[in-house]
Amino acid sequence: MAFIRSQERMVYQSAMDHLQTQLGLLGWLSTDPDTLPFGATVPLTWLEATPDPKLTAMAPNTVAFSEGDLPDDTEAELGASLGGLWTVDHTFFVDVYGESQGVAKALIADIRGILNGRIANRYQPMMDYSQTPVVEAPGHLLHFESVEVTRPLNQPSQLRWEVVKATCVHEFNATG
Repeated sequence: MAFIRSQERMVYQSAMDHLQTQLGLLGWLSTDPDTLPFGATVPLTWLEATPDPKLTAMAPNTVAFSEGDLPDDTEAELGASLGGLWTVDHTFFVDVYGESQGVAKALIADIRGILNGRIANRYQPMMDYSQTPVVEAPGHLLHFESVEVTRPLNQPSQLRWEVVKATCVHEFNATG
């Protein structure tokens, strides 16, 4: 399938929805504290931005999903401009503010496992949110690479704050 208008937004939404779905399957999205994994006592709060914990009081077990820089599309094969394969690397950040260090580390390990393919398939279809109902976008594939846990400000983990940084590679054909 060809380029889809606003596909960058669809990559973001597809990656975020995939992560939320998988966390739900692992029990992290339960609203019943008795069923939360790894001793968590507070249900997750989900944000679509990275708040500044110096300016905003963080609720325990907050997960914030955000996007970094978006470089230009790359021709992935000879003749890409004539209908071949293109790729775009999207950088995503998942910040976790855990109720305890143990919960933060368990949650960050599950997020890393989802994205690197140990818990869920690292290859996912891009969903086309311009359609009703939402459908898979033919010829658009997402996969995650360079999934790593980073420390805010390159310091030891503070305030039970952990971050996963991942590259989501979007592959698509220029024409249908």
